[in-house]
Amino acid sequence: MHLIDDLETARAVLNDVTFVVTPALPATSGIAWLRATVGRFTNGEAHERRRATQIAILAEIPPETLRNNDPPHPPHPAHPVETLARAMGVTGPIVDLVRAAAQAYQPETGDESRADVAVSALVQVFGGAHDEATAPWPKRRGSGGPGARSQNQRVPPGEYRSGTRPYLVV
Repeated sequence: MHLIDDLETARAVLNDVTFVVTPALPATSGIAWLRATVGRFTNGEAHERRRATQIAILAEIPPETLRNNDPPHPPHPAHPVETLARAMGVTGPIVDLVRAAAQAYQPETGDESRADVAVSALVQVFGGAHDEATAPWPKRRGSGGPGARSQNQRVPPGEYRSGTRPYLVV
């Protein structure tokens, strides 16, 4: 895996028609299930269908509900995940669950057992089923990291320097 922290290289990879995402392996639970079920780790029709589901969910949320005008803990504004969750009708605490899942969202980058527990809890919060309709909900992690892509040949290796945020993971 390479992390690309050069914006122009990241754009070149993302605009390269020969670049494809390495699909996640099928899974029935935990962070592996999340990866296998969201659009991020797929190509073609499955990617388009899953991305459309995510866009439809977000389109249902009026933008004004995302404006943090009434933070629950003044003077500290709500975490973006908390704001989005409230707009989706979730009132329980999920920020820490989302953080726990997000830290291992990219394969081989975090504590997967911790993420598995968090994803299981998030699935319960967002419907209780391990299916494509539930998968986009816990994906709204909002806790860091730009959009990223998986490994693939023909991708120029990026250079990762400690303390920088990569634009792309390949």
